[in-house]
Amino acid sequence: MNFFDVTLAPPRADHILIAKYIVIVLSLMFVPYISTLFGSTLLSLIYSFRGKNENNPMFSRLSQDIADTLMGGWGMAIVMGMLPIFTLAA
Repeated sequence: MNFFDVTLAPPRADHILIAKYIVIVLSLMFVPYISTLFGSTLLSLIYSFRGKNENNPMFSRLSQDIADTLMGGWGMAIVMGMLPIFTLAA
């Protein structure tokens, strides 16, 4: 006999409904953040290459500003990027 069958009660309908709402809220946080992250990375790379090819420091500075502003820090990456994935996977 399985240990978890004895100790844990089976999920009820309201538990499954709450789990669905949690998945929706986490998806509403995760998808826009990842889209903004990929978009800002792409723009930063484009302006970085353009600044190096044209030897224009304004494009390089714009690339750095986009990367610093839109990508955020490590805390935001963990909370908005990794935490929803780990929560959904569990």
